[in-house]
Amino acid sequence: MAFAVPFGSVANAEQLRRAACVSPSATRCASAASIDPANQELPLARLVRGLYDAYGRGAETALILDFNGNVAEGPGFNVFCVKAGKLSTPAIGVLPASPAHRLRSLR
Repeated sequence: MAFAVPFGSVANAEQLRRAACVSPSATRCASAASIDPANQELPLARLVRGLYDAYGRGAETALILDFNGNVAEGPGFNVFCVKAGKLSTPAIGVLPASPAHRLRSLR
């Protein structure tokens, strides 16, 4: 059995047209050595707190940083980068079942 999900966006049409205002959050991902990344309650709380941090700065959404200060994810979305024709996604601080984590496993 296979499922396909149509493309979706956490940004509305206006935000997509002009580019949404994004702010890095003061909230950081905990190290996988200290907290099991499979625990879904803590990441959800982190994402919500990060979103409120962004709202407090006048932004529309947030980028959540890992414990080293690198971009890890956003609240409700994964982060990908295309540089020199290569697609990359964060190596750490990403939930185990996320599309970004699955993409890394395909390499």
